[in-house]
Amino acid sequence: MKSQLDQLERSMDARTRLPGEESRPHVVHIVGTLGAGGVQRLVLGLAAAPALASYRHSVVCLMGATGNLTTRFAGAGIPVTSCSVPWPDTMNLGSYRVSRWVRHRLAFTFPLRLATVLRRLRTDLVHTHLSSEVSRQARGIVRVARLPWVWTIHNDHKPEGAELEDWRRAARIGAGAPSAITVVADWIAHDLRERGLDPPGGIQTTRGGVDIGRFRVPLPRDPGWRQELGIPEEAVVMGAAGRLVEQKGYDLLLRATARVLGGGVPLHLVMAGAGPLREQLAEETGRLGIGSYVHWVGFQENVPRFLRQLDVFLLPSRFEGFPIAMVEALASGLPCIATPVGGVREMVGDDGALVVPPESEEALAEAMRQMLSPAIRASYAARGPEIAGGFSIDLMAEQLSSLYGRLLAAARPEKTQRKVNER
Repeated sequence: MKSQLDQLERSMDARTRLPGEESRPHVVHIVGTLGAGGVQRLVLGLAAAPALASYRHSVVCLMGATGNLTTRFAGAGIPVTSCSVPWPDTMNLGSYRVSRWVRHRLAFTFPLRLATVLRRLRTDLVHTHLSSEVSRQARGIVRVARLPWVWTIHNDHKPEGAELEDWRRAARIGAGAPSAITVVADWIAHDLRERGLDPPGGIQTTRGGVDIGRFRVPLPRDPGWRQELGIPEEAVVMGAAGRLVEQKGYDLLLRATARVLGGGVPLHLVMAGAGPLREQLAEETGRLGIGSYVHWVGFQENVPRFLRQLDVFLLPSRFEGFPIAMVEALASGLPCIATPVGGVREMVGDDGALVVPPESEEALAEAMRQMLSPAIRASYAARGPEIAGGFSIDLMAEQLSSLYGRLLAAARPEKTQRKVNER
């Protein structure tokens, strides 16, 4: 194994561009899958941003190159490669337990496999958007591939125990090369420093953003949309968009909705997205007796059109990073109800949304009752576009362009010195 690593390191140091290959530096983004998440939409936005037009962009998926956004990446011309963990992707050994044991035993090969993929892609810089297996990612990128590395932490993970130690190992590995750790909210940086994750280069905040213009374009409401779902014209439609997972707090939202509907108000709830809790949440609506007031519309390709049909946007999350869905809703002029988790408070300040404590269905229900008032909805709706204007994808791209340039410049002298030492 050691000889393989040494051979790969030498080949990477000596690599040259093929004839006809683009001269623009090649940034490879690492994600989990191509599922419809805020991170994936963010990568799509960064690849299209003018500030990063001087870079080529590719994606490596560590959990399989599949998901709702597969066609979006293909349409944007962004090459996608899979480097799934654990390895190999398919192993039929006749027993799931035996197969899992073998895959676990071979997990140590991941840094070499990742570095091999990066070598084949002729990578200049790696931008990790996934914190799973991050120390192994760091070894493959920094120690084997010897590439500059950006690690962006997109969620308020609050790592503890073995996970925290894995993050600390990654930070130590990165400290030995041109690298940077960024987060999408100041609060996350503060929390990580409290946990002892404070690398020599510090932690930089690069807040997420969206293509603001895409959501500010005035779109007419589709008159047939409510009719198709069986929603009366006079009803107030509140909606949420995101993966159907525990993090999003949709179980609390359903119970809060049941409390509001108990008062006989004309409220309907529309849920966009897919995920592992879909059946469980649907069963909960039946148990609560609110099935005819809750509508599951699945993945929405055209997010601006979906948001245009709503009266209120809901984000009842248990934890977040800097939720892109919330920025999109604000840019669309939607009044919002949210929990103050991750970067939400940094986003909306004291009066940009109705903010309720996490895990409180009572407080969430009361906020929903307040938003039944047209005057209150109009008041919050008027503030949204101005707030969202401070979180454009162009601003984030400008910050990252500067960071990429600095790390690439720092990496060049190191490569030159290694070649001198080997002569």
